[in-house]
Amino acid sequence: MNIHNTNINDYVKNVVVHCKNPYLLNPHFEKQYEGMFFNNKQIVNDLFKVENKEHICEMYAKLGICENNNTHENKSEHCERLNDESIAILRKIYENDVNYLYVENH
Repeated sequence: MNIHNTNINDYVKNVVVHCKNPYLLNPHFEKQYEGMFFNNKQIVNDLFKVENKEHICEMYAKLGICENNNTHENKSEHCERLNDESIAILRKIYENDVNYLYVENH
C-alpha cells in the first residue's frame, strides 16, 4: 500500500490495525500510557494536552521555558476526518491511553 496516496481511514483500517507496535510505523504513534509507569508505579507528576494552549503554557511555565511566539511550524492542511470505524480501531489500540488520560483529566 502506498501510504502517501491513501486517506487516513484506509491507512488506519489496512496498516495501523495490523501493527502490534504502532511506534514502529512512526514515532508519533507511540503509546503514552506505558511510559507513565515503571513497575506498576506512576512515574510522572503532570500530564499536559498539547492540543490545549493553556496546558502548553502551564507546561512551559513548569519547565521554565519562555514562550516567545505563537507560530505553528510544519502545519499541514488535512481535509480528511476519522470515521467511526477508524475511531474504534484507534480507541482499541490506545485503550489505556484514552481511559487513563480521560479519567485522570475529567
